[in-house]
Amino acid sequence: MDIVLKNGILLDPILKNKKRTDIAIKNGLIHSIGKTNSTQEVDCSGYFLFPSLFDLHTHLREPGFETSETMETGLAAAAHGGYGTVCAMPNSLPVNDSPVITKYIKYRAKEIDKCNVYPIGAISEGLSGKSLSDMYSLKDAGVIAYSDDGFPVENALLLKKAMKIAKSIDMPLFLHEEDKNLSENGVMRAGEIALRLGLTGIPSSAESSMIARDLEIVRETGARVHFCHISCARSIQLIREAKKAGLPVSCEVTPNHLALSDEDIRRYDANAKVNPPLPSKSDRELLVAALADGTIDLVATDHAPHTADMKAAAIEEAPFGISGIETALPLLYTKLVKPGIIDFYELLYRMSIAPAEIAGIEPDLIKKGKPANITVFDPTEKYAITEEFFMSKGKNSPLIGKSLEGAVKATIFKGKLSYGNL
Repeated sequence: MDIVLKNGILLDPILKNKKRTDIAIKNGLIHSIGKTNSTQEVDCSGYFLFPSLFDLHTHLREPGFETSETMETGLAAAAHGGYGTVCAMPNSLPVNDSPVITKYIKYRAKEIDKCNVYPIGAISEGLSGKSLSDMYSLKDAGVIAYSDDGFPVENALLLKKAMKIAKSIDMPLFLHEEDKNLSENGVMRAGEIALRLGLTGIPSSAESSMIARDLEIVRETGARVHFCHISCARSIQLIREAKKAGLPVSCEVTPNHLALSDEDIRRYDANAKVNPPLPSKSDRELLVAALADGTIDLVATDHAPHTADMKAAAIEEAPFGISGIETALPLLYTKLVKPGIIDFYELLYRMSIAPAEIAGIEPDLIKKGKPANITVFDPTEKYAITEEFFMSKGKNSPLIGKSLEGAVKATIFKGKLSYGNL
């Protein structure tokens, strides 16, 4: 697609500035930035143009769980959300604990060619927590990190061994932090709302106690560790203290935990059942503040699609997870940017540049000669979320029926449209 995006508002999330300009795309690359004339023009007046988003935490489900999502539908959903890069978590079937699965994921992503996909390998074989995967061969096959996401590494000695190997080959571990003994049978955040609904609550200590344990192992090994989807005040405090002490740690928060709380849970609505559970209102406010001050490094979607039948089960039996990659940007634009709670440049930085840096991947930048990976965003469009909104197979979202403002109009990947109708 050789084309000129005309009169758009170019946002730079690093320099935090904007300018009205044209962007010429040729042969998949950004050919020029500045006023230009062309017969192939698209009027982008009023639209924001910025580097495509980067999701450090995505569940694509393939191979093995194609009834919930396929690579095709998952990457279409990512493009619909404005994403140009996603990192695929290993909890497929078979689990991505071998080079064969890693290479399969890379092959399918290249075949579909809607989005960059970087596989994350399992820490333990089969996510069992019993024996380590072959971390060396997984790195050689192309994983960018290791995680047992969905499961904590409960065996501290096994985790210490994994950290030592990861340190020796300069690779990070992405940790799902949960003490299963404390969270047992819980379906939402412990507190007043859970008591009112008569549902078993998951205490914040289920997360923070594991973070405290694993920070001690980081202190011993010096391994790089990234904490997935943190959700409570004590976790923020522990990570803030660890960073001040110079430990090599980072963390993420999901859009759902930034914009929603346990007060948003309608009675027995399994679409709002997510792990870790939606926070209390006070913890949600602290998560937003921690993102703004840099304690939380980035926003990751934890996109977790499920079939309607799975989520239609009783809330105690339904799986955890929210289909969130398509609503991430408009949700945070509506709930945080429009009210002036967080700066849009800062949000874009935390959703594009920061996750790329944590992953060790060169971020997308809108500069001459760089790949044309660009998100086109209308900040004024208002709409209600319906099941028809989703390109993902997973329609499991607590946002259905709610109104949002700000819409991804197009996503350009390597100079071609991966989503939209420019």
